[in-house]
Amino acid sequence: MKDAEANSTPLKPITVSLPSDVNYLDIARSFVADIAGKVGLNPSEIHDLQLAVTEAVTNVIEHSYAGDADQRIELAIEKDGECFVVAITDSGQVRFDPASHPDPDLKEYVTQCRVGGLGLFLMRKLMDQVEFTSDERYNRVKLVKRVKS
Repeated sequence: MKDAEANSTPLKPITVSLPSDVNYLDIARSFVADIAGKVGLNPSEIHDLQLAVTEAVTNVIEHSYAGDADQRIELAIEKDGECFVVAITDSGQVRFDPASHPDPDLKEYVTQCRVGGLGLFLMRKLMDQVEFTSDERYNRVKLVKRVKS
């Protein structure tokens, strides 16, 4: 498939369900990278997607499931027009309010030698759109990267 064709071809949703265990992060990253490459994203865009997905899945494991490795995380990928979308869904009980997490002061962060806590900030910086939804059954973060022609 030529690059121009790959960029304009829609991709029906493809879903994988993984255990909520950090040992499966490589599978999540590979899943995203493989499909993103096939639809025409460049290596830099793929790297950004992999990092954002890593942060989102890690947040689910640590916060929504509190480290319980016996839960499931669903990754759904689709491409529609110029948007490559990765939706990460969990059924944890913790509901996340992104409005209550403003971007950190990076100078203060470095001064304090903090470790961790930059996942949401990175997702927002790397993706064109980050959207959170929750209800009584699930939490979902949708990561959107616009495909450059």
